[in-house]
Parts: sequence; structure tokens; C-alpha cells
Amino acid sequence: MQSPDDKDHISTSAAKLQDILGYAIARYEEERERLEQVEEKSVRFLTVLGIPIAAFTAIAGLRGQYFLDPDGLLSCIQLFALVISFISFSLAWTMALIALKVEDIDIAIKSRENLDYLLSVEHSEGLARMITCYADATHLMGPKINNKTRKLDHCFTASIFGAASLVLFFLSLTLMETA
Repeated sequence: MQSPDDKDHISTSAAKLQDILGYAIARYEEERERLEQVEEKSVRFLTVLGIPIAAFTAIAGLRGQYFLDPDGLLSCIQLFALVISFISFSLAWTMALIALKVEDIDIAIKSRENLDYLLSVEHSEGLARMITCYADATHLMGPKINNKTRKLDHCFTASIFGAASLVLFFLSLTLMETA
């Protein structure tokens, strides 16, 4: 038979475990939200990258023949700037797609065996197991999200490089028109 002190200790322990479980679930949810934000940014990048693609289409349609046969230094600079810009935006597009790529993200407590185990043990043991499940899933999600974030950062850098190359192209066009 348990003494009243043992019962108080068990209820305090269970309450503490319940608090820790709440904390573990909150951290897990934060990581899930972080994943959603990275994916939303990837979608926005893909959408925004449609603008330079339209610009390339317009430039190629209006001046395609001119770029295939550069006749001076300025036209070579223009061709170089367009090629670098195209490569940069293509790389940015690829990185955004990779960041958006669906991959296995660990979900806490998803197996039937785990649920059966939780049903078969004491309340405090079950809480401890759930804490472990959420903590493990959160720990495993972090590097995957960081990898997606790195890809998105590369996408941003390539986009800036592509935009800078387009600015160089338009400046050289302006110089050509005024000369």
C-alpha cells in the first residue's frame, strides 16, 4: 500500500511530466511552423523568379539575332551578362525547387506499436515515452529544416547575382543606345 507521501510524489511527478510534455510539444510545433515558413518562402521565390524568366523571353524575342552574333566589346558584355544572369536565375530556380522538395519529416508518435505501448504502461511512463518521442522528432527535424534553409539562402544569393547581371546588361544597352 502506498503512503500519502508516495501518492503526492506520484501526482507531482505526473504533473511535472505533463508540463515537460507540453514543452516538448510546443518545441515540436515551433519546428513544424519553421518548416512551413521555409516552404512558403520557397514558393514565393519560385513565383518571383517568373519575372526574370519573362524578361529573358522578351529580350530573346526582341533581340535574339543580335545576341547570337556579337560584333563589338559592348555586345560581348551584353551577351556575357545575359548568360551569367540566365545561369544565376536557373540556379536560383533549382535551389528553390530543392528547398521545396518533399522529404520525410519525422512525426512524433505515429506507430501503432507506440500507441499500444502507451496504453499498456503507467501514466508517468507513458508521459515519459511521449516526451521522448516529441524530443526525438524535434531533434531530427532541425537538420532537415536547416538544409532547406541553406538551399533557400543559395537561391537568394543566386537571384541577387542574376539581378546584378541584368542591371549590367541594361546599363550596357543604355550605353549602346547613347553612343
